[in-house]
Amino acid sequence: MQNKIFDYIWDIKANISLSSGQTSPKVITITSTMQGEGKTTIASHLASAFAKSGQHALLIDANLRRPGLTKLLNINGSAGMTEFLTNEKPLNEVIRNTGDKLLDIIPCCTAEPNPLKVLDSSSTKLRELTDLIRPKYGVVIIDTCSVEDGSDPLLMSAVTDKIIFVMASECVSTRRAQNAIATLQRSNQDKIGIVLNKVRESYLY
Repeated sequence: MQNKIFDYIWDIKANISLSSGQTSPKVITITSTMQGEGKTTIASHLASAFAKSGQHALLIDANLRRPGLTKLLNINGSAGMTEFLTNEKPLNEVIRNTGDKLLDIIPCCTAEPNPLKVLDSSSTKLRELTDLIRPKYGVVIIDTCSVEDGSDPLLMSAVTDKIIFVMASECVSTRRAQNAIATLQRSNQDKIGIVLNKVRESYLY
C-alpha cells in the first residue's frame, strides 16, 4: 500500500510538468474545498518527491489558521511564515532544513487570528518572498487553507504558477467542490489542476 501511495505522488508530480507545456510551474499552491481532504499530506509527499528527483524544494506552511504542515512534520520553534509576513523576522531566519539536504521548509509556528488581514496587508511581502525564493529553488510547494475556510488561497494565487485542488472522493459533495473551484477560477482560469484523493488511484487533470 505504501509503495502504491508513493506511485500516486510521483504520477501527480509527472502530470504537473506535463500539464504545463514546456515550462514547468515553479511555485505551486495546494488547497481543497474543506479540511480533511488530504491536501497537507499531498503537499508534504509531493515536495519530498521533487527533492528525491534532485530538485531543491521548499515547502511553505501558509495555512495561518491551522498550521497543519508544521504539525505533520513536527517542526518546533517561534519563527515562521507569520513572522516573515509581519516583518518580525527576515527570510533567512524562517527557512529551515527538514533533514533532507534538498528539502527546506518555512513553517508556520504562530497561528494568526486574522489571517486575511495579515495576507492582504502583506501582498508586497508575498511578492518579495517569491521573488527571493524563485532563483534558489527548483520548486516551491505552498500549503494553504481550504477554500471554505477563507480567501487565503485566492490571495496566495497572485504569486503562484499553478494551483493544485485536492478533492477527496466521497468526502465532499460535487456541488461544494464545484463552488470552490469556481471561486478559484475567477482569477486563475488556466492555473488549476485537480487531484482526486482517497480513492484507489489519484490523478491530476
